[in-house]
Amino acid sequence: MASCSDSNQLVEDPSPHIGYDNPNETGPWTMAEDDNRTRLGHCGLQVFSQVSNTNIRAHWAEPANLYDQSESTLEELSGNEENATQNEIASDENASLEPLVKPLYRLEVAEDEGFTKSYRSFPDINGTSFEIKELEPFTSYFVRLQAYFESMEDPFAPSEPEIATTTTGARLFPPANFKVTVEYGKFSLSWEPPAGAEGKFEYLVRLYKEGGGENPIEHRNTKVPFIKDWPAKPETNYTVELLTWTDPDTTNEVLTYPSIIEYFTVPGHKLDIPKNFSARRDGNNINLSWDRIDNNLNDFEYLINIYLDGNRSEDLGTHYLDDPEFTMTEVQEFPRYWFDLQAVPSRTNKVDTASEIISSSIDLPTMTYAVPTIKSVKLEPVTDSDIAESTIILAWEGSANEDGKQTYWIEFAEDPEFTKGFQDHEADIGTLEAEVGPFEQGAILYYRMIARGPNKDATRIESEWTEVKKIVIP
Repeated sequence: MASCSDSNQLVEDPSPHIGYDNPNETGPWTMAEDDNRTRLGHCGLQVFSQVSNTNIRAHWAEPANLYDQSESTLEELSGNEENATQNEIASDENASLEPLVKPLYRLEVAEDEGFTKSYRSFPDINGTSFEIKELEPFTSYFVRLQAYFESMEDPFAPSEPEIATTTTGARLFPPANFKVTVEYGKFSLSWEPPAGAEGKFEYLVRLYKEGGGENPIEHRNTKVPFIKDWPAKPETNYTVELLTWTDPDTTNEVLTYPSIIEYFTVPGHKLDIPKNFSARRDGNNINLSWDRIDNNLNDFEYLINIYLDGNRSEDLGTHYLDDPEFTMTEVQEFPRYWFDLQAVPSRTNKVDTASEIISSSIDLPTMTYAVPTIKSVKLEPVTDSDIAESTIILAWEGSANEDGKQTYWIEFAEDPEFTKGFQDHEADIGTLEAEVGPFEQGAILYYRMIARGPNKDATRIESEWTEVKKIVIP
């Protein structure tokens, strides 16, 4: 039920109304002989019905003398609901004279003018619009309205009852035997057309996705009572709504039928888990392989996700593959890898769903270089310099487990913590001697050496430093 505010906006009346079937329970209200109050004025009751349902909608205006004005004569309306809505709007002049308390309204409905047959009453209506529902179809009804204040302290007595009549329409039922048939990645709908109507029907089917908002994700119009093989994303919950009305090309009267709503889930065909998933190292490569699956109904791919930790927080890459194998190159950059594999449907595959994930991991073997051994240290004077200075020639034995990939680093500094006057030197691969300097005469130096693997190779771990030694340039 609704009422019209002064802004001409239809607002819902929040209070529910209970219908009474005994006139003595709700009135009628009469004036006592010593009641000298002025009656509330005429409200201009109008009632409407539709051919497609059994409801009656009543509209009226506030009593004209509610604003301390003489009772106004309401303009005779043409009988359509649009004019009735205009009748509910208070004039701009009255808007500034808003009463402190507004009256309530009572509606009565019955099949006879004496209001006894199939009587129902709705008191305490707050507003100027009300809908009476679930009446008998194709039946003439009398509707009576009265405005009143609850308290005798109010300045006005109840209004004179106003009566209007209308005839209800048909009681329409939605299509029967509505059925949703689901299959892998699709569904079908069927129903029976409404019974007892002339002409043909038009249907609108709206499809909603769970969590997808109020707007349909897809809709279809049809004039036949079925839809076959509607593709839909599998493993998804849907809502379908069927709207029905008579085809205006085949009947003189367009009837709109109650809608049907159904909830369902479209299943998916689950792909098998790839079997025998393995990861093997081959030099600086890792070869992944697994068995091909064959239970797919449509095109699919293999999805490989590569991680650097077991918690899957460091992602190294994602790969979609057609064949059951994959090779990673230059894998020595990290010592461990984790792999997740699953079969997934292609983008155009609306039938299959992803398999469960199968995982594998591999730890690459590592080696720690042995500490090299410094064999000799020689000083070589610089002859073409204006100042007295010398170079240092170091010779060493390589790491006991050298593999041809390592290099040797030599560091010099003016303090044993290697924070002042720092110099370093990287010897070429395969070299076991290096000349470093020159250094000025009288310099006091500290030196040490270490064996290191190639850059971006986590499988070759550097050795410990040699013992720090001291040398004085004479």
